[in-house]
Amino acid sequence: MANVSLALNVCFAVTFGRIGNPRSEDYHLRFGGESMADWMDEAVKRTREKFGAQRVADEKFVLEDKRNRELGDQFYSSLRAWLYREIGRAHV
Repeated sequence: MANVSLALNVCFAVTFGRIGNPRSEDYHLRFGGESMADWMDEAVKRTREKFGAQRVADEKFVLEDKRNRELGDQFYSSLRAWLYREIGRAHV
């Protein structure tokens, strides 16, 4: 999933001019005619640098959210068990 996200970010950056288009004449004048592979490596590197911190924050959020859901499930399971025990005592 991360590789797809990275590829989409690179495509977005190229489309909207945040990274030079390697097929344009201006690009070759500024960057000295790098090969397509060199250009893609540079684009991926820039995108990783730009979105790396956000990716770490997203992963941390997902882990925290998962842990909170697990703790919530444990709490409500314990609460239900306690209520059933208490209701059972009241009717006996």
